[in-house]
Amino acid sequence: MVQFVALRPFQVVVFGWGLSLLALGLWPAGAAADDPTVERPAASQPGSSHALIVVGLPGDDAHRQLFDDIQRRWVAWLTGPAGFDPERITILSGAERRANDARQPEPAAGGSPPNKAAEPNETTEPDKAAEPAQPRRRPGTRDELETVARELTERLRPEDRLWVLTLGHANHDGRRAYLHLPGPDVDDRTWGLLFEKLGCREQIFWLTTSCAGWFVDRSSREGRIVIAATAADMEYNETEFPLALCRVAERPAAELDGDGDGRVSVRELFGAAVAEVTAIFTADKRAPTEHAQLDDNGDRRGTEWDQLTDSDAPPADAAQRPDDGQLAAKTYVLQDGGTPATSDASQTKN
Repeated sequence: MVQFVALRPFQVVVFGWGLSLLALGLWPAGAAADDPTVERPAASQPGSSHALIVVGLPGDDAHRQLFDDIQRRWVAWLTGPAGFDPERITILSGAERRANDARQPEPAAGGSPPNKAAEPNETTEPDKAAEPAQPRRRPGTRDELETVARELTERLRPEDRLWVLTLGHANHDGRRAYLHLPGPDVDDRTWGLLFEKLGCREQIFWLTTSCAGWFVDRSSREGRIVIAATAADMEYNETEFPLALCRVAERPAAELDGDGDGRVSVRELFGAAVAEVTAIFTADKRAPTEHAQLDDNGDRRGTEWDQLTDSDAPPADAAQRPDDGQLAAKTYVLQDGGTPATSDASQTKN
């Protein structure tokens, strides 16, 4: 079936921007903070950083290689400049074998059994140096996704942070959007329910697939930043956003710090990725078929980069939500030079 994609006029994005790791231990201000009878949390407990990378079915060898490369670069970014512990990163991969088949060595040539015990006259290598910690890898099925989401909901503390990144293929059938996984796909409504009760102070969702815009509605929560590669529109084409995010994340922190304050915010990182997407389409002489969105005010609607306001003033009407982009502007990924940032009074808590 041929799908006709509605293209929007070409947009050029010009901006300055930047990234900073948030390590946050929150304590309410006011009289309670000065009350000696109130037990305070230790100032040295900033919380831990967790990440979940959900990689859908690749579909063919070319996409398997592409997805492997992108997730490898994402992990390098998370465990490097962004300061995540590899052991707190979980990768659900649609290309992974099922749990009982995973990591089983292939039979040796000539039919020799793998992992054959050493003969008495053979020598084995003495004590190898411990291998560096690696992210946990699990099959990318909907059952595994539900299990991991439940584990994170139960395990994460209020002072922790969580990043969720998606990669793969998706579609929209006129009613629901689906992320393609081995076995049953996961739809946007189910996806929202999986992460509905997360209580950690920093939650950032990077939804980089086609049809990602339809996941914003169900992913949106007050205190959560949701970034989607596409609008909730006829943007079904494979996206450039995952590669753009790789390229942006690999730039030096000093280059990313557009305003010179020594920090790079998630909002500025979003703007950099949007500009890189535009550059890719321009280099290929194609009209853009994706328009990334950011939602961080919990109103379940994303806003494009060039429609975000610069003002961080609270709304005049107390019942009105602040504009998108204000929370992302106060949430940092890393400091200039790659040093993890510490929390400050301006940080918004969930």
